[in-house]
Amino acid sequence: MSEPLIPEPRKTPAVGPGWYPSPTGTSELRWWDGYQWTEHAMASAPVSRIGPSTPVYNAFIWLIVLVPLIDTVALAMLNFGSLMTDSMRASLYNPGASRYSSTSMMYTPGYIAVQLIGLAIYAIIVVLAYLDWKRLGTVGFPRRFHWAWAFLSVVYVIGRSVVVRQQTGRGLAVIWVYIGVFVIQLIVIGVQVASAIGSMTQIVQQYSRT
Repeated sequence: MSEPLIPEPRKTPAVGPGWYPSPTGTSELRWWDGYQWTEHAMASAPVSRIGPSTPVYNAFIWLIVLVPLIDTVALAMLNFGSLMTDSMRASLYNPGASRYSSTSMMYTPGYIAVQLIGLAIYAIIVVLAYLDWKRLGTVGFPRRFHWAWAFLSVVYVIGRSVVVRQQTGRGLAVIWVYIGVFVIQLIVIGVQVASAIGSMTQIVQQYSRT
């Protein structure tokens, strides 16, 4: 009579159960039950390489907030009051002229140049946002505010700064610089509007006396 087979005791696992890098070499995590790999897998979380020395600013983000100054300078050099008064004078003193012809007098080479510069800056900001987004990934940021928000310009600057600050505690300086640039733009626009209103008022007064 043969003796009954006694099952061998299960060996104590060398590594406890848990999520570990997949043995297949992929970037996913696979569940090890203590004895064997199971079919359960999940995407691995991005590894943060952020440290105290990680740069939160670069040339791209600074250009995003400073490039609009080019358009501001071009606007400041444009004699907008003169453009408005020429158009208004044509309407008042030449009633027979069409509305289109009097309005078209505003479209001088300088005015058109300012508009084209504004469009070029808009496109440049979108490209710079993409480069900034790529740069943040290169230096180790696992979470980044998407560059496509640059189509709404200020949204990217604010969102990018908030996300960077959440991960490093730094990164809000660009918002303050952006606010400064915005204030300068408002001042230039205000001066141009005041100049245009003053010039048009003089034209109306001259016309009323004739």
